[in-house]
Amino acid sequence: MAGRVVMLAVDGLDWVLLRSLVAAGRLGPLASMLRAGAWGDLDVGSAVWGLDAKGAEALVSPLLWTTAASGTYYFSHGIFDFRDFMRSPQRPPLFSGSDVRQARIWDILSSRGQESLVVGYMVTHPAVPIRGVIVSDLFGETSDPAVVHPRELADPLARAAGAPDYAALVRGGLAAMPMDEMELSSPAPPVESDEDRQRVESVLHEFLGDRPDLVQRYLHPDASPEDARYRSLLFHRLVYPCLRDARFHRVFLELLRMRPQFAFAVCYYRLVDSVSHGFWTEGAAVSDEFRRNYGEVLPRACDRIAAQVAEVQALLTPEDVLIVLSDHGFTAAPPPDGAALADDLEYRPVGEHRAPGVFMARGESVRPGRVENISILDVCPTICDYLGLPQAEAFDGGVVPGLLHAEAPRKLPLVDSYARVSGSADEALSQDEQRRLIKHLAALGYLEE
Repeated sequence: MAGRVVMLAVDGLDWVLLRSLVAAGRLGPLASMLRAGAWGDLDVGSAVWGLDAKGAEALVSPLLWTTAASGTYYFSHGIFDFRDFMRSPQRPPLFSGSDVRQARIWDILSSRGQESLVVGYMVTHPAVPIRGVIVSDLFGETSDPAVVHPRELADPLARAAGAPDYAALVRGGLAAMPMDEMELSSPAPPVESDEDRQRVESVLHEFLGDRPDLVQRYLHPDASPEDARYRSLLFHRLVYPCLRDARFHRVFLELLRMRPQFAFAVCYYRLVDSVSHGFWTEGAAVSDEFRRNYGEVLPRACDRIAAQVAEVQALLTPEDVLIVLSDHGFTAAPPPDGAALADDLEYRPVGEHRAPGVFMARGESVRPGRVENISILDVCPTICDYLGLPQAEAFDGGVVPGLLHAEAPRKLPLVDSYARVSGSADEALSQDEQRRLIKHLAALGYLEE
């Protein structure tokens, strides 16, 4: 009997950086997975076949994470960017979970009567009625009641995230800012309550602790445009994604405790990707001053992920399989022509996406050692095979032989496809919320308005 599968989807985790930090004695839980588990370069370039001319810009997270969860190409599952330019080139709407045309792992398990826990995964709003629990990627960001299924869990999970109820989570707190206040050029939100000050100060000391002057510059700014820009960029690129991930991580831990009968559980983490765009230093066009000020931000983000991996692993049994996955890595972004070295935070990114992604797995049944020739298209088929589910003709990937269990792939009859779980027709964001979400994503550096 197969154990459960828990997948931690870490956006932007880079192999070169990870190995460098492990060699320096850091990231103990991830180092342990490398020693005792399976690991390998995750081929993500093949998933963007046909978009090769876009280079690094083709490695778009909504596309890649939907591919990982469905085992199909973007032209099959339908998600190729953050926004659907095919529907409206002038005012393209954001893709939503309703636009995904292929079944994802949790849909497949629902069709076979097995439970999933899905927390914060990309392109999952509105939350559909799967067997289990789905906390959409907009949890805490919208008042839409379709943010979680079952809907009666909204308040209990908000309490797990530190708010009295879901309405309070949306109304206040720096981890769930109103989306129309999230433009990159807008001021950072004021730190008003003692609770917010403690949360922000904790984040800043964790990542900038050896530079107390930078912490004070954020908490006690002067009125200069330079300080306003500094606070805005530091909020959007570090403080917000850090608090966002902490919110979803707390919800995920609570669900792992509440619903131990699940077959598959996944939580999505954004922090590493956000700080890699803003604080990448290896080979980047940044000054020595930038490295002194911000050179530890990204390594400390990886430290935080490693600690979160340990917290999840503590709730698992030896029979369970733990997978850590990234959709791409990072490299230095080329500076604009004639641009000087960056001395401080700037609107231009210093890091950009690159292949491959990271794949690591650990569990009693997992074959340890290096894994060759694993594609992001293979993630869903391999998990389905481990859980005893037949392969689908619709899959574009396949089972990695012997990876999660010795008999893989199982000799089960193929099915044509699996049905996608659909929500009701009225579960959609309003145009106003679409507009605010687009500003929100632009603030985080994922797209242009």
